[in-house]
Amino acid sequence: PIGGFLAEYLGYRSVFHVTGASIVMGFLIAFASKGLKQLHERVNKEPTHIPLRSAINGLRNHGLLATCVASLSRMIIMQGVISTVFPIYLHEFLKIGVGLIGVILGVRAVSICLATVGCGHLSDKIGRKPVIFAGIIIESFCLYLYTLADSFEPMLFLAFVEGLGAGMISV
Repeated sequence: PIGGFLAEYLGYRSVFHVTGASIVMGFLIAFASKGLKQLHERVNKEPTHIPLRSAINGLRNHGLLATCVASLSRMIIMQGVISTVFPIYLHEFLKIGVGLIGVILGVRAVSICLATVGCGHLSDKIGRKPVIFAGIIIESFCLYLYTLADSFEPMLFLAFVEGLGAGMISV
């Protein structure tokens, strides 16, 4: 929905730039948050159950709240871009057929699944921050490269790589 609104007023290519910038902005907010660094230091290795009241009180932490809002915004914008703007962009501007658009989106979905599984194990070994950081960089860069690609083959490759980045972010 937001992606369609942005496409209407900014143009299709600008949507990818705005989305990439919002992803980077969300990362910078999360990276600079002192509250998250303190939370990371207090994390136990054993799973714990957090009462709902404690979780709601945790939102008083401005760094955590900003991170949640940035993450939700990124998720909503990306959903709008990928489900509405991206297929229209591929069809109307690049003249890619509907069947091949399905292939591109399918390859992206498969790469998200592969990255989520593989990077889950990797993040257990090296930590979540480096994996998420790499995913944000990959996804943002691919969103920019979408605007430069001009045919099916580069789009297919970029969708695969961008899906890997999206899967890394979701760990």
